[in-house]
Amino acid sequence: STNLFPYKSDVLDVCIQRVNMFDTETTNKYMNTNVKDVEDAYNTNKELVFSHLDFFIKNSRDVESKLREHQIPYELIDLDTHNPKDLVDEEIPRRHGEVVPVSRDNERYKLATRIAKEYIKTRGLTDLRLSGRIHDKI
Repeated sequence: STNLFPYKSDVLDVCIQRVNMFDTETTNKYMNTNVKDVEDAYNTNKELVFSHLDFFIKNSRDVESKLREHQIPYELIDLDTHNPKDLVDEEIPRRHGEVVPVSRDNERYKLATRIAKEYIKTRGLTDLRLSGRIHDKI
C-alpha cells in the first residue's frame, strides 16, 4: 500500500483558510500580547499572524521530512487537483469536516485575502511541500 501525503497547490486558498483559523487566545498566551482578533494582531505586529501561518506550513513540511528521513515511501496528492475516483472505487459521502461555503463578498474574507497575499509575498512562498523550503526557508 502507498502512503499518501496530502497538500494543496492553491497556496493563496490555504493561507486564507489559515488566516481565518487565527486563534487570539493562543497567540496572546504564547506571544505575550493582548490582541482581540486577527485584524488587531495584523495591525499590531504582522509577525503575530505570519508566525501563525508559518506554524502550519512548518509542521506539514516536518512530517514530510520525517517520512524521507525514515525512508517511508509516500506519494504526494494535490487536494486541489486529484480525482478521488483515482484512489477509491466508490466515494464515501463526507460528513465530518465538510467544507462550508465561505462568502467571498465580505470584509473578513477581503481582510484574510489581503493578509494572505502579503504573507505569501513577504515569505516568498511558492509551494507548501517540503521542496518549497528551498525558496522560502519556512
